[in-house]
Amino acid sequence: MPLCRRPLATALLSVCLSALVVAQTPRVPALDVRMGLWEMTSTADVGGQTTGVDTSKMTPQQQAQIAGAMRGMMAPQTTTTTTCLTRAVFNRKNFMTHTDPTCRQTLTKNTKTRLEGRITCGGNTMRGTMHFDAPTPTEFSGAIKSTSTERGRTTTTNITMAGKWLAAECKTGQ
Repeated sequence: MPLCRRPLATALLSVCLSALVVAQTPRVPALDVRMGLWEMTSTADVGGQTTGVDTSKMTPQQQAQIAGAMRGMMAPQTTTTTTCLTRAVFNRKNFMTHTDPTCRQTLTKNTKTRLEGRITCGGNTMRGTMHFDAPTPTEFSGAIKSTSTERGRTTTTNITMAGKWLAAECKTGQ
């Protein structure tokens, strides 16, 4: 299965942001972070992806080129973005945005300084855990780890994140 890094990284960042800012129970998230403009840095490391290309009939040089291209695509990717965190986003009920109705999310810890949870989709086809620490209202760090299996192939995703609050006001377009 070919791997498109940019859309995957964007999707993972969206999941990470959702994981940071929202909680299930209690109804109002306990994590104490300021609303406003945030700078978010995340590093995604995806393992287990393959090209889906049969290289058995290729020359050793062609096989080496494919292997080199895969290594480059599989290297951890770091992204830094700015985003506007609003009360409406923060108060959503789902900590991981997922449209699959088979997904079950469980929040295991929700305090002013720590948010932890897990998600399982399709029985056991996708499982993940997340945790975020906010030692102050203007900074956080965290990680999301997941494993998914599709057509007999297992993919692991490890994401680390850090964020810092920049300003109370968000400019239009952020």
